[in-house]
Amino acid sequence: MEDIKDLINSFLEEANELISDLEDSLLTLEQMPTDKDAINRVFRVMHTLKGSGGMFGFNSVTNFTHHLESIYFKIRNEELELSEEILTLTLKSVDLIKDLLKSTGELPKSIQLNYDTLVNQIKSVSNISEDKKPITKDKPSLQKNNKEKSGSQYNTYYIHFEPNTEILQNGTNPLYLIDELIALGDSRVLLYTENIPEISKLQAENCYVSWEIILATKVEIGDIMDVFIFVEDDSHIDILNLSSYNLLQFPEFIESIDHFEKENLSLNIIKLQNLGKKLIEESLTEEHIKVQKEVKSETPSEPIQQKVQKEEIKKKKTKSEELNIIPPISNSKQKPKTSVSTFSTIRVSSKKIETLMNLVSEMVTSQAHLNLLAENIQNSELSEAVENLEKLTRELRDNAFEISLIPIESMLTRFRRLIRDLSNEVKKDITFSTEGTDTELDKTIIENLSDPLMHLFRNAIDHGIEDKETRIRRGKPEVGNITLKAFYSGTYVMIQIIDDGGGIDPDKIRKKAIEKGLISAQDELSKNAIINLITLPGFSTAETVTDISGRGVGMDVVKKNIQKIQGELQIDSKLGIGTTFTLKLPLTLSIIDGLIVNIENTPYIISIPVINKIRPVEHSAIKNAFNNTLVIDNEQIPFIYLREHFDITSTAPENELMIVVNYENQHMGIIIDQIEKQSQVVVKPIGKQLHHQDIISGVSIMGDGKVALVLDTNKIIHSIDNSLHIIK
Repeated sequence: MEDIKDLINSFLEEANELISDLEDSLLTLEQMPTDKDAINRVFRVMHTLKGSGGMFGFNSVTNFTHHLESIYFKIRNEELELSEEILTLTLKSVDLIKDLLKSTGELPKSIQLNYDTLVNQIKSVSNISEDKKPITKDKPSLQKNNKEKSGSQYNTYYIHFEPNTEILQNGTNPLYLIDELIALGDSRVLLYTENIPEISKLQAENCYVSWEIILATKVEIGDIMDVFIFVEDDSHIDILNLSSYNLLQFPEFIESIDHFEKENLSLNIIKLQNLGKKLIEESLTEEHIKVQKEVKSETPSEPIQQKVQKEEIKKKKTKSEELNIIPPISNSKQKPKTSVSTFSTIRVSSKKIETLMNLVSEMVTSQAHLNLLAENIQNSELSEAVENLEKLTRELRDNAFEISLIPIESMLTRFRRLIRDLSNEVKKDITFSTEGTDTELDKTIIENLSDPLMHLFRNAIDHGIEDKETRIRRGKPEVGNITLKAFYSGTYVMIQIIDDGGGIDPDKIRKKAIEKGLISAQDELSKNAIINLITLPGFSTAETVTDISGRGVGMDVVKKNIQKIQGELQIDSKLGIGTTFTLKLPLTLSIIDGLIVNIENTPYIISIPVINKIRPVEHSAIKNAFNNTLVIDNEQIPFIYLREHFDITSTAPENELMIVVNYENQHMGIIIDQIEKQSQVVVKPIGKQLHHQDIISGVSIMGDGKVALVLDTNKIIHSIDNSLHIIK
């Protein structure tokens, strides 16, 4: 039972990835409707969902995607033009498929109503008849499809499809596969029912029929094989290329097929193939025949034709052996041997990744303990072994980190869809562009980024980008633009959401803040400080409440969620030009390179990436400093005295240290007693007792068993005094 659940979970995980790819391809088609690669991706995703959905009990997914697939059959075969109506209908269908994947039983009424509505719309668009099914009789039955097309642009294939008896039990409907083949071009379908047992022995869940199909189509043989991609192991399938022309345009060819039907015989492929050659030669002019012969003399015969010739002289071959012409589709039990197995990627459960990261974290902690023991024992061989082990541990840590990193582009589809839908809702023309989406972040950070970024995009659409008339009046392009830009900055990742809208009006922000009592009229704040007021709880300048934004919540939640992952939110805006929201995020949260410092014999940890430099300072200079500022390397640097901040009243050492850290594009100093060492440290979440302490981002267990607090320098500096905002 657990195995079945695991398989279903794997299917759902893969289905969600396929849906994301489907949405991405549809949004690409909205910009480039003739992109054949995108059309093929859409079709293949639908085909995969249809084939795999029934296998795991998601019959509603299989049935619905079968309807939807009919549209893209015609689009791919250039029988139907892709339109905005079809794209909108497909995106609505994608939303329905998401709902269908959440239920394997009876559908709720609301979903069923949506299902029926969309199916009717799909039928209306595609004009596909539901009666287009093979007719079942006691003897072979011929289904005719009278399309008039140019024969020279087609290939004619013979297809033998004999499903295993149990194929229906995994949710596969063979009739859907026949429908797909018919949609590929001109076709004749023979259905054989001679294997159906007496009614007393018949089992309703079994399949007893088989088919022979003559198909004239423009598509490649690979597209025909794709129809059977999910039933290759559950069926006997043979495909033979009869001709490079549409043989179904010749009445004599049809009469020959009728003859085999009347005699209740399987099709004689050799006779049909020879008849086809004769009919083609008779229909061509002498000049055309000459050209064809010249081409054939210069082109090596196809292996498949050579095989056909061999079959003609092998009198003792059985019917199935005659048909087994194309190895790639024939499901023989003997698999070709391969000397090298190549896998570029493998699918691994996220739980296994988390377990690996936890084990590496514990290994780092144990390594610190081992280092301490080696220092106490003072044995050169032991120290060397510990040093080598530490190098391996660091390498293992780095590789485990890389495994847990996910590119930012994995989130893009939902944002592109959001921008498309909301821009249509507010009737604004907006383009979405991206840069650096191959930048990678820790999986945990990615998971916590979705909601904050969603809100920033909503704000940009609703408040940032102006309507068309306003943009024209301001001399801007009619179409607004929102850009997501990502890049590395040291050991941080920077993500920027940039819009070319109206920008944030500091005067309007200040006025609103005074009205709400957040500041007084006498307060003097820098431009950045005023703009940052929008991140306070309940602050909103929206005149009306909409479904998109303007409810007085949002930016404060955005900031808190970013701070939870030890990130930082920066806002830069120019009135009339646009706004940039910058998210500064750590690469990972679980293990960091830390500097262990000491204040009154208590260890603290500061993340090394935020440190700019370290300088010794005398306590007397700190005590006499004006406005908590010292000159370090010819630069005035404001500082925070942690002894005072932590209410430590004991006597300070005569010589202390200033750790200069980077803070909002400037330098700030943090005064500590002394430095113990640099070390890899495992950061654990803080408990409930310290949860209210924003300046502490986590705790770490040292090699000697002591607990050290991990300091968030940004929050420490921000909590000291809001007057630290500097006018730029």
